Amino acid sequence: MHWQAREPPLIVVDDAFVLDRWRPADGPALRRFDLDPDTARFFGYSVEQAAAMPASHYDGDTRARGNLRAWREGRQLNLAIRRRPGGEAVGWVELRRAGEEFKFERQLDPADGPVRTPAAQPPSS
Repeated sequence: MHWQAREPPLIVVDDAFVLDRWRPADGPALRRFDLDPDTARFFGYSVEQAAAMPASHYDGDTRARGNLRAWREGRQLNLAIRRRPGGEAVGWVELRRAGEEFKFERQLDPADGPVRTPAAQPPSS
């Protein structure tokens, strides 16, 4: 599979939400998401480990640049689910490359809809 990096997409989901790249101001939202047990399990750490991380780990600028680099390298696409209007990050979606397939996961804050949904694997061809 050939990967040609482009800018991460802005995807309009509906009148209430868009999928967009992470921004430097998203640090508090990233910390909130990382403290969720399903998020921790997906990324391979415990909630206790996430809680013990220093504030610098949740620097939105560093995370935004890291996610952009991973996208351009073809390893993953991680986007914020943003509320419209306003752009507040209320969840995330991620496609993570696993050979010729991609692993998909998503999470939305409880106030904005279903909190957790099971991870989905695309069918093998």
